Amino acid sequence: MRGSIRVIACAVFLAGTASPTFAADIMVVASNAPSVPTGQTVDSAAALDLAAGQRVTFIAGGGKSLTRNGPYKGAAWEGAPPADKAFLQSLGKLASGQGKTGTTLGAVRGGEKPNPDDPWALDVNRAGDHCVAAGAPVVLWRASPDRAGTLSLAGMKEEGKASIEWPAGAATVPWPQDVKIEDGAVYLARMDASPTAKRLILRMVPAKLESDAHRAVWMGDAGCTGQARALLAAAAN
Repeated sequence: MRGSIRVIACAVFLAGTASPTFAADIMVVASNAPSVPTGQTVDSAAALDLAAGQRVTFIAGGGKSLTRNGPYKGAAWEGAPPADKAFLQSLGKLASGQGKTGTTLGAVRGGEKPNPDDPWALDVNRAGDHCVAAGAPVVLWRASPDRAGTLSLAGMKEEGKASIEWPAGAATVPWPQDVKIEDGAVYLARMDASPTAKRLILRMVPAKLESDAHRAVWMGDAGCTGQARALLAAAAN
């Protein structure tokens, strides 16, 4: 049934153009239009009708993105580059909130802990997987920067350890030089006000990935779901 609808939509659009246009699947990664839900795969040649104030962002092959702002009537994305099906499916899961977080892209549930504005900042109060960009500086982040504190950070093997003075009013501090960053390494982080240490696992995001959308997919697969969705949200803006 979907295939039939797609062929018809493509034919209707092509009838009004002077030259052939080839359709490709594209993913809706952000939308406030009820008729175009986030996480949906659509045909790039399908008709799109947005009212004033409505906004839809698509991602296609190569991680390229396009945002349509209403009022708009026309093809969703004429000439969109083709994308790998598995890539689009992974994008859809992140955008729609399927998996660990359970919220749509850009939405925050009541009672959720705040997250850093920078998708690459490492939350020292959250145990689990944390993704860092290969070759880039690592920044440590805390949700409550009002008071000064001390962070103890130590690798579980031979990565080293450090005691970091965290100034009042500072939400971030750089990763200490005395602690080696290793892919897959486990670290214990504890603020002096916390009774227990958090177990942090670093995942190194390969530098060869071609776009933030591809990096977000890799991060989601590595267990860094919150960071992945934050990066995808930034790419959609």
